[in-house]
Amino acid sequence: MKRSVVRLAGSGGQGVVLGSVLLAEAALRQGKWAACFHAFGPEARGGAARGDVVIADGPLDYPVSQEVDVLVALTQEAAQRHAASVRPGGLVIADTTRVREVPPGPYRAWRLPVYRSVREVLGTEAPGNVACLGVLAAVTGLVSAEALGEAVRDRFRRDGVAQNLKALEVGLRLGRELLAREEAAG
Repeated sequence: MKRSVVRLAGSGGQGVVLGSVLLAEAALRQGKWAACFHAFGPEARGGAARGDVVIADGPLDYPVSQEVDVLVALTQEAAQRHAASVRPGGLVIADTTRVREVPPGPYRAWRLPVYRSVREVLGTEAPGNVACLGVLAAVTGLVSAEALGEAVRDRFRRDGVAQNLKALEVGLRLGRELLAREEAAG
């Protein structure tokens, strides 16, 4: 059975918890099994936050993991704190706007201008978490763009739907461009 663990980590107010819920909902829409766990400080905004999502092709007998396959780091502190939990051969996706460097480790690390790109297209960074999910979907294939789009349409209302769908497209584009560069490089 294929099983993957994704950790979204950042600070309160960045939509880490919502992002992990959307990822789990997208997996469920594709007939996969998913479990979602959250941890955050007592602060409403600014404190450490993380959401772990376990996605599998079958039942999850124990849906908690010490190692993660993919870390999406939205702050420098999150990269520092959680990079050590990425399994050898895993992947770290980091936002260049907020993460200066990813600690070295036995994993691949890709830094992308996610929040800057969302701000350029939408005039706000608010849906940056959804754009990160687009990058994740494009580079890992864990969930489809269509399933994420459906999760966004169900979770948001009115203007929020359009804004978050645009952010999803920004992330998908960034992820696809990254893969194209990687292929061209050999």
